[in-house]
Formats: sequence, structure tokens, C-alpha cells
Amino acid sequence: METLMSMSGSKWNFWKFAYDHGIDYKLYNIAPVETFEELENLIKEHINYAEDNFALFREEIVPRYEDSKNKYAFTWVNSKNDGSYLKYFRKCWEHQFFTFKFVNGIYCTPFILSQL
Repeated sequence: METLMSMSGSKWNFWKFAYDHGIDYKLYNIAPVETFEELENLIKEHINYAEDNFALFREEIVPRYEDSKNKYAFTWVNSKNDGSYLKYFRKCWEHQFFTFKFVNGIYCTPFILSQL
């Protein structure tokens, strides 16, 4: 399986963020990530499924949240549905079904799985 670096030409960082009681998002750059196994371990170790979300951003990007009413200001993977999205993410990773149209983040397109 190819790494994100070989697929995209960029290194990526794993970010965690949580909504701060209706005020704004708190952001944490956790670690670089290169393989799905690393991503899975980071999620298990750092993500509280009831409160946190996570995203992958290119190494040189420091995301800012400028409009707290627009949760889609980030390209993010929603982690709140007991792992089913993560299964899609892994399938997309294995089959390289990613889009990089959002230049700063990685976006998984699980609807493509129906074409397998």
C-alpha cells in the first residue's frame, strides 16, 4: 500500500479538535502520519469519540478557524459514528480514493466505494 507522501507528494499531520462549548474550536497538532496503521493508533490514543474530531492537513499548513458558525471551514473526518466512517476511510486509503481538491486537507470520498 502506498503512503500519503507517495500518493500526494506531501507530508501530513494528524490534528485533533473539539468544540469549546459553543465558543470556538480548540486545535491540537498531534503528530505526523504516514500510514493507516499510524493513523489508527493515533485515533485510538488521542480521540474521545464523544467530543473530538480529527483531520489530516499538509505538513506546512496550520489551520485556523475563522467562522465558528461554519464547521466545514475544515476538511475533517467526523469520528462520532462508532467507527463506521473510519472503515470507509480505510477502504478509501487502500484503494486510493482520495481527492486533493481541498488543497490544505485530505478528504475521503466513501461514495466511490459503491463503484467497487
